[in-house]
Amino acid sequence: MLKTRWFRLLVLAVLGYAGFCAALACFKEQLIFPLRGVERARDLRPPADAEVWWRGIEEGVRTEAWFFRGRGRTADAPGAAVVCFHGNGELIDDNLDTVRAFTDLGISVLLVEYRGYGRSGGEPGVDEISADAVAWFDRLKARPEVKTEAVMAHGFSLGSAFAAQLAAVRPVAALMLESPFTSLPAMGRRQGVYLYFSGERLATDDVLRALPAGVPVLITHQKNDPIIPVGEGRKLAALRPDATYAEGEGDHFPFALMQPGHTLLRQFLGKFTPPD
Repeated sequence: MLKTRWFRLLVLAVLGYAGFCAALACFKEQLIFPLRGVERARDLRPPADAEVWWRGIEEGVRTEAWFFRGRGRTADAPGAAVVCFHGNGELIDDNLDTVRAFTDLGISVLLVEYRGYGRSGGEPGVDEISADAVAWFDRLKARPEVKTEAVMAHGFSLGSAFAAQLAAVRPVAALMLESPFTSLPAMGRRQGVYLYFSGERLATDDVLRALPAGVPVLITHQKNDPIIPVGEGRKLAALRPDATYAEGEGDHFPFALMQPGHTLLRQFLGKFTPPD
């Protein structure tokens, strides 16, 4: 009798846990994209040097991106460019330091907003945002100020996963991942979710395994990151022995986009920057 009772309790516990994991899968968009800054964006305006781009995604719905020319870049003097993907809870408006880090090196920047974030319409989703990324990449390559063979991808935190997904389907000239995670299932396991029912994986580890050896990769992480542990960055670096890898002493912010990371960024991008 006692064994039967314990068996029933075990079955109920297993079913309850499976139901918990299934519920998380049903509400995955709310978990992956919890803070979208719609209200905050209404009082924000693009800087004077931003060229605002819009992309229609369905009837009456569009998503936003900001284009910034790199220092000295013109149609007569084209150069490298980078598509930048921000972290969760951020907007493109929050990433002007990212812009300046690249444009001061003569590299043009396209900051892309996620669906449902800020002034962009629609609902965020992994597949939808990944499709937007491809469209923005293709549009950036067509700019006269941009060398078509020198378009890179950069992402911070959640944005690192979308930068990697772009690199999986488009020939990026370089891939920069700051505070990245290996995959959604791996992050789920860190939260006790061992039954991952969603088909959306954002598997950056798989991308790095398949990425051609000649593509330069930069991976950075902060040692005290409380959101995405530094172990995630270390695992990705181990998959890519030829990658440039660096750690900072801070928490959850991009290492390469501030000192002393600026020196690292300049060195990594040396082949893409014009001579002084």
